[in-house]
Amino acid sequence: MKKEFINPEDTFTPMGYTHAISVSGPLTLVVISGQVAADKQMKPVALNDMEGQARMVFNNLQNILSERNLSFQDVIKLNFYLTDMNQLDKVKKVRDEYFDGIPNFPAATAVEVTRLARKEWMLEIEAWAATV
Repeated sequence: MKKEFINPEDTFTPMGYTHAISVSGPLTLVVISGQVAADKQMKPVALNDMEGQARMVFNNLQNILSERNLSFQDVIKLNFYLTDMNQLDKVKKVRDEYFDGIPNFPAATAVEVTRLARKEWMLEIEAWAATV
């Protein structure tokens, strides 16, 4: 089994975790740490704008998937953490753009939390991707 830690140059440098870990063998599994609305310099973006934050989060996920030559087609699980569940429809709208043309959505969990690591963040999404 081969394990590779992935931190793409086009995504902010994580502190205390890895953006993704790829495990290779007969199956390649990539587990992506929770992504937030932060630019490459770890500056929060789209303050007080759930749709804008969702777009940045999905951009970060796309950067990490691309690093392993994967796409949203390969995502098998998403975990959503929102500070306001009433805004889940805004997140789903953005998700649908990134999963456009993909026949099945991955398994998913959505949880409302009181706060994320930084008060400016309204959303965090983890993803699991797999390919053979």
